[in-house]
Amino acid sequence: MTRAKGTACQTGVCTPLIAAGPLGDARYRDVTHRTNIADVYELFVEIAGNNVHQSVHWPIDSVAMLPYLENPKQRSLRSWNYTQVGLNLQADGALNGPCVMSSSCSHIPVSKSVCEDNAGVWWGAGATDPSTSGIPATGSPIL
Repeated sequence: MTRAKGTACQTGVCTPLIAAGPLGDARYRDVTHRTNIADVYELFVEIAGNNVHQSVHWPIDSVAMLPYLENPKQRSLRSWNYTQVGLNLQADGALNGPCVMSSSCSHIPVSKSVCEDNAGVWWGAGATDPSTSGIPATGSPIL
């Protein structure tokens, strides 16, 4: 838990990848489809001319990335992407309270003021928004 990511969009989970070389057919192209670190592993195996799923004798959750480099109109090849997240931890074992921004909940804001400064509704200790009425003084344990 001391090394968990707060959301799937946190740095280190949602991180850009830059690929360059003779295999791509278009310069300065932006591919917005999500990939996984296992996909990068498969890309290196593909570039070497091998098939990772035939070469490795255990299940690997990887999807080919080479089609993204070869075809500018390639649709997303990954139908899902798994990330394990946990609450962000603070000093002395404290936890970030929940903050609802639009229709999603995040534990990234470290305080009520940071949540509210980002147009969120704080559900942690000291919540005052009318939508939070009835929750315990210590904040909502689950959202």
